[in-house]
Amino acid sequence: MINTREKILLVAEDLIQDIGVSAMSYQHISDVIGIKKASIHHHFSKKDILIQELLNQCSDIYGHKYHKIIQSDITAIKKLEKIADLFSNTLKEGKVCIFGMLSADTNIINSDTKIALKDSLNKTISLFSEIFKEGKNDKTLKFDSSPEVCAYTFFSTLQGLQIVSRVGMNTEGFDMSIKALILSWKAENNLHIE
Repeated sequence: MINTREKILLVAEDLIQDIGVSAMSYQHISDVIGIKKASIHHHFSKKDILIQELLNQCSDIYGHKYHKIIQSDITAIKKLEKIADLFSNTLKEGKVCIFGMLSADTNIINSDTKIALKDSLNKTISLFSEIFKEGKNDKTLKFDSSPEVCAYTFFSTLQGLQIVSRVGMNTEGFDMSIKALILSWKAENNLHIE
């Protein structure tokens, strides 16, 4: 059974994904869960603390998923596709990665949250760059820039495509665009998208 703290985090995440960080308030959370705002303040004294906890939770959950994919015994191309599937599935649920939503509102979040956001970005880029290093070493991926630049390009494209695709609820556009990007790194680039 989910406790009050976990309910608050779930509802806050949904609200941020629906209306954004600046519009989300403790009153919104209170209305959805049916508890007093004082109960929310008991668990998260400030909105920034709640946002940081959401970001840490998201980083942990997706970091674990990324590690599992990276450590799997599949090609680098398949690893990139599996990671893209995580973002596509989130979009199919009508949601956008919390990192993307928070990044869009960096002008209203405090400096500690900005640091946590940057830390999350750096960890993700570091993980994704492992795939590009692997692909370069086994010659399944071909690229001229560094693995870190490719990882940054991949992650930022996933984020941007989620946001743009959400406008038209177009998961097909997301899937086709990310496949084209991944194909551009494939060593045997045959320009055929499956």
